[in-house]
Amino acid sequence: MPRKETTRLIQLLAAIALWSCIACGTPTEPGVRIQNGWWTSSSGFGLYVQQGSASLAAGCGHGSFPLPTPRRDGTFEADGTFGFQAGPPPQGGASYPPARFVGQTDGIHMTLTIQRSGSAALGPFSFDFDGPQPKKPLVPPCP
Repeated sequence: MPRKETTRLIQLLAAIALWSCIACGTPTEPGVRIQNGWWTSSSGFGLYVQQGSASLAAGCGHGSFPLPTPRRDGTFEADGTFGFQAGPPPQGGASYPPARFVGQTDGIHMTLTIQRSGSAALGPFSFDFDGPQPKKPLVPPCP
């Protein structure tokens, strides 16, 4: 093969390799995002996502966590708080124990498991994205 053709072939192969690396992205580059608004479950649980945080209401259970950036495959993890409360709100607000929220989303559907230290995990729970208002009825808070 003449030298000029060999040089062009090498340049073409290098360009293809470079394009492949750019097109693939990185393993931590987000492929999906957790949309702002209401996510609801068929169990009546509600997850409200707003800029930077998520709040979970599950009957007597309440939790919150900073909004994570999902990995390319949609999986995510976040440290937050989760606890149970019944009766009138405590003076000065509620303080809940630490919890780890582990989930996966495709941007429209989400599964979420709550891992609490020293207790059995809760879930997984399935949520659907509803938008600015919940479309499914939510379980009222405990009296």
